[in-house]
Amino acid sequence: MYQINQLGVKIIMTSFAIVFYAFLLHSQVSREISVEVSDGTLFGTLYVADTLHPTPVVLVIGGSGPVDRNMSPDNSYQMLADSLVAHGISVLATDKRTAGKSKQHISGLENTRFDDFVNDAAAWTQQLLDNPNFSKVYLMGHSQGSLIAILVAQKIKNVTGVISVAGAGQRIQHILRKQLYDPPINKMLLESFVEPIIDSMEHGVVTDSVHVMIKSIFRPELQPFWMSWMAYNPADEISKLDIPCLIINGDADFQVDTTEAEKLYLADTSKLLKVIPHMNHMMKYSSTINKAQCIKESYNRPELPIMSELVMELIKFIRKE
Repeated sequence: MYQINQLGVKIIMTSFAIVFYAFLLHSQVSREISVEVSDGTLFGTLYVADTLHPTPVVLVIGGSGPVDRNMSPDNSYQMLADSLVAHGISVLATDKRTAGKSKQHISGLENTRFDDFVNDAAAWTQQLLDNPNFSKVYLMGHSQGSLIAILVAQKIKNVTGVISVAGAGQRIQHILRKQLYDPPINKMLLESFVEPIIDSMEHGVVTDSVHVMIKSIFRPELQPFWMSWMAYNPADEISKLDIPCLIINGDADFQVDTTEAEKLYLADTSKLLKVIPHMNHMMKYSSTINKAQCIKESYNRPELPIMSELVMELIKFIRKE
């Protein structure tokens, strides 16, 4: 009789463990969601850390170019979402209007302006604020997304905090020069073609004749977008925020170096600044800031994890606020 009871207890305990594990799995879900904007529909993946209790949520706002919800092919945003969800923080990662499923459902993409990205992120932010499953809403902007997050937080007052990762601290034309003239020999090759166009755009004028070497960046139909972006100085904009802000940069980021994060911080030293050793623009490990070596070592490498130090800084900031 005693042996039967022991067996019964083991069966009950095993069954309980299976049910409890299933309960934990079902309390964490991910699903595709959408939001309507003036010229179409945007799509993203919502990772919910706990379906039974309200959690903080982070809207990940992607960088420049046709960046999708995962940040393919590096998959850094997907890794970030998985890491934060495991620590009880929900995440919304979206396809930009120029990428993924969103691109198929937006009209007039050729007329996109910087403020369209701001309005898109604002629509997502409002959707999260209206959702009772979330206790707090944070905006995490990566690269170009940093300025977008700052501007959205100015427009929508119930955002809890802003996180800038690899965000510029000065107007985009200065970042363009840094990137185009790296390595330095590029300046000798490109300066005479680049500077007249930037100068014209700063004065609101489109240049029709563009040298073939820089046409992919500065072709005439793209110049109005660049001009709309040039209107904003990120350091000035972040100084207007009176909510908690965390500024993060990696010291192996050759695209947006740590001096940019310092400019954001010096605009308002009440913000938090964290520099993560060996983190590059993909939010992954790099042994060097050298452009060619860094790209070879850690770009387009989906098998490489994101930096754990980044995840820990985000968790610490979100749990503190």
